[in-house]
Amino acid sequence: KLTKSRLLPKLTGRVAIDDVLVSIPSLPESESELPHMILDLSLEIGKHTHFYSSGLYDLWIQGSAHFGGTTRHPQQSGTISVRRGRVQYLQTSFRITEGEAYFNQVDSFLPSITFRATARMNRTRIMLGIDGPLQQMKFTLTSSPEMSQQEILRMLTLRGASLQGGNSDSAEAQRNALLLAGLQMSVLGEVQDAIRDLLQLDELTLSTGTFEKREKGEDKSTIEAYNVQIGKYVTDKVMLRYTQSLTEDMRRYGIRYDFTDRFSMFAMRDEKNSNWFGFEARIKF
Repeated sequence: KLTKSRLLPKLTGRVAIDDVLVSIPSLPESESELPHMILDLSLEIGKHTHFYSSGLYDLWIQGSAHFGGTTRHPQQSGTISVRRGRVQYLQTSFRITEGEAYFNQVDSFLPSITFRATARMNRTRIMLGIDGPLQQMKFTLTSSPEMSQQEILRMLTLRGASLQGGNSDSAEAQRNALLLAGLQMSVLGEVQDAIRDLLQLDELTLSTGTFEKREKGEDKSTIEAYNVQIGKYVTDKVMLRYTQSLTEDMRRYGIRYDFTDRFSMFAMRDEKNSNWFGFEARIKF
């Protein structure tokens, strides 16, 4: 028995994105299918592409992807990498050390994600890992000194209560910490967006972090505080930065120079006119 072959329309194109600020909304849930057609689409993202959403992520990305096959059975390839950036998780700003989206899934338009990011709380360094398909990402937390994932989650969630000297074990402290997290995600997120757009800043974060403090005749100590950090690129490689504590009389200002996407140098000065110099390197192995 002979059947007439079905002819499908073909969608061909090239989408180039660069020198733009992008905020991705949540993906709508829909059961309707895309029109059945053949695909030959290329996506190219330049190094000046900035992905930003208050309270979630602040990323500079670059890469390319290709979508072939059909809309019902897409075939994807390519990689998009994070040049630099931060993600927010449980009121904490994590600096990304490695971030890539791999377009390698079968019959899907969504990529697989690999992120590695770090944050510091007092003398504890916390590492955040995000892995898996975009719709099924797995979050893992590790630390140095080593703690269980449950202990790390508790530290991140209740840090607001501990700053006020409260009993972080109490139910009231836990409720206050969760309320603060929700407040920062909603109201404070909108305020951050408005101020950032008004001042044309490249970086504006409200987060908790640490300062090193040393009084005369005392040893150096580390203090945890709420901080506001702003940054502005004056060239493609030079950023001016300022950090102000909201709970302590501490502040820092300075400059960072990006030699490459993976190697930077910074110079800072604090409220006591002490100078800080350092290097940042992202090494993949």
